[in-house]
Amino acid sequence: IPFVHYHKNSHNSQSNLWLTIDAFPLLDEVNKPYTAVVVFHDVSKEKQAEIESEKISAHMQQGKKLESLGMLAGRVAHDFNNLLTPIRGSSELIEHLSPENERISILAQKILLASEKAADLCHQMLAHAGSTLISMEPINLSEEVSQLNSLFKSSLSMEVEYKQELPTDLPLIDADINEIRQIILNLLINASESIDGSGEVLLKTGVTTLKSKDTRLLMPTSDLQPGNYVFLEVSDTGCGMDEETLQNLFNPFFTTKIGGRGLGLSAVLGIVKQHSAGLRVKSEPGKGSKFELFFPVSTNKSKPEIIQSSSLQNQFSGQILLVDDDPEVHEIGKEILNMLGFDVLAATNGQEALDIFREKEDQLKCIVLDVLMPVMNGEQAFAEIR
Repeated sequence: IPFVHYHKNSHNSQSNLWLTIDAFPLLDEVNKPYTAVVVFHDVSKEKQAEIESEKISAHMQQGKKLESLGMLAGRVAHDFNNLLTPIRGSSELIEHLSPENERISILAQKILLASEKAADLCHQMLAHAGSTLISMEPINLSEEVSQLNSLFKSSLSMEVEYKQELPTDLPLIDADINEIRQIILNLLINASESIDGSGEVLLKTGVTTLKSKDTRLLMPTSDLQPGNYVFLEVSDTGCGMDEETLQNLFNPFFTTKIGGRGLGLSAVLGIVKQHSAGLRVKSEPGKGSKFELFFPVSTNKSKPEIIQSSSLQNQFSGQILLVDDDPEVHEIGKEILNMLGFDVLAATNGQEALDIFREKEDQLKCIVLDVLMPVMNGEQAFAEIR
């Protein structure tokens, strides 16, 4: 008979003791029961191991669901971005070719502004899918965050008190600072909006040691090893979240905000995955929320030296190879490059690009290469060209 007994421990708090009970009667000389023996078996360790196993299993299932949603979001974003490219390019051309017509120029600017907002949505969807191109370099997280302090502070409500704890003696991490900025902005804005009236938001960095049991429960499901990690923490004194909200928090298009798109936190998770990092969320209704991100320490010992490049003279002539399988992207790209004075050679996949390159290598000044293409994709073509 499974049974739970609550008892007080030495710290005056309650804990669960899981027991099973075996009971059997003792019989007298005429086989009548006169008493019973009850044996209690402490199975707390086994039960706790079962609970931990269930947690890990649920965590892995959540990771698989988010991965499939990410693949869908990435594909939609890629196709949507291909539709936006000729819209943005055409509006820029209209604005450029009609400088004397103020009305046309204003309308073109409105089209361009709307398409740029749509492109930003694409970027967030691609970030969730882990499909954005990132530029990693060794950075000191505290130093980079402190340089963006005014930007972060301006993103919060005036009633919210913004605090920072940024120790400077951190190990370096390999990161794309633009993507890190996007993560922090999304988390700070969410934290601020969770506070009704006055409250506090804390941005904190530091170093911590994660054990094996910690890494197994981080999101997204990953192969993070136990060891030292640089952490980024955003906490608030807001309304907090219930269990149902926590389960759906990183799903694309899930939101609790009126007019929200539900892409901010899904993008955060995608960026975390691209950085081979981990994420943990703690929240209870009425007790605020805490988002913790853990970044592996960089194997590089120093930050790269920034070399100031000399100014380049614009030489708008010569041949450019434009490689893209989307006809509309091809058309608008060729139009813009021709207008700038370039002679454009076109290819619709990596193999065509490779054939043209082998024939025209000495004449080409530049190659504009798409990534996702049939026959041979951009990465394969790039490797062959190299």
